[in-house]
Amino acid sequence: VLANQVLIQMDTEAIDSEISAMELELWEESDDRQRDHFLELQSMELLLDGWRIRQQEDKAELGILQEELIHLETLLSRQVIDRNDYVSVKSKISALETSLDGMSEIIGKLEKSFSSLKNASSKSTIKELEEGIHPRLKPFEDRKAQHAIRANRPGVVSGIFKRAGENANAGEPIVQLLHMDSPKVLGFAPLASIDELSPDLVVEVVSTGRRQTGVSGKITNISPGSFDLNDIPGVRKSDMIGYWFVVELEEDHSFHHREPVKIVFQPKSHLARWLAWIGGL
Repeated sequence: VLANQVLIQMDTEAIDSEISAMELELWEESDDRQRDHFLELQSMELLLDGWRIRQQEDKAELGILQEELIHLETLLSRQVIDRNDYVSVKSKISALETSLDGMSEIIGKLEKSFSSLKNASSKSTIKELEEGIHPRLKPFEDRKAQHAIRANRPGVVSGIFKRAGENANAGEPIVQLLHMDSPKVLGFAPLASIDELSPDLVVEVVSTGRRQTGVSGKITNISPGSFDLNDIPGVRKSDMIGYWFVVELEEDHSFHHREPVKIVFQPKSHLARWLAWIGGL
C-alpha cells in the first residue's frame, strides 16, 4: 500500500446528492447572471451607439457651418451682410467644437467600460463548476473526502475487520496497516523473563542484518495476558509461552516491515537472544 492510497471508501450517496443539488442551484444562478450580463451589455451598447450617432450629426453640422463661415467671410468683406451674422455662425462653430471634444471624452470612457464588461468572465461560475473549485462546493467536497480513509505512509495490510456493506461504529477497527518503516518494534518474551519487563524500560534494538549499531528504545506496552506461539525454528518448546511487548524507538529511527532485530536489555540477560519483528502499531 502506498502513502495516501485509499484503504477504505465509505458510502457517499447522501453527500453526492447534496453536491448535485448545490451544483444545480449554482448552474441556475449562473444562467441568471449570464442573462443579466447580456442585458447590461446590450444597454451599454445602445447608449454608446446613441452617443456615436450624436457625434456624427454634430460633426456633419460643424462641416456645414464651417463652409457657411467661409461664404460669410466673403460677403462680409464686400459689406453685403451684417457682422453680427458672421459672429453668430462663428460662435456656433466654437460651441460645437467644444461639445465634440467633450463627446469624444465620454465616448472613449464608454468604449473602455463596454470593452471591460464584454471581456469580463460572465462564465466564471461555469468555469468553477467545471473545474470543481466553486467556493460553495468546497465544504461538501471536504466532507466527502473524509469518507475515504487513506494510508498515512507506505505499508502492508495485515488485517481487515469489516466487509463491504457492514456497519462500523465510531472507534471500531476496520483495517490494520503494518508500516514498511516503523518507529516501533514488536517483541516477545518468555514467561521466565516477564519480571524483567516494565513500561518505560530502556532497551537497545539491533538489526540482525543491515546494521550492527544499536538504536535506543523504550517499552511502551506489554500484553495483559500470555500467548502460546507456534513452532519457531531455534526456539525451545518451553519458551513458546510468553508476552508480547512494544518498543518505541528514538526519534528519526525505524526498521523495515518484518525486519528481524535483537532486543538487548540493560543489564544484558538471556532476553537478548530473542528476536522481534516490526509491527505497524
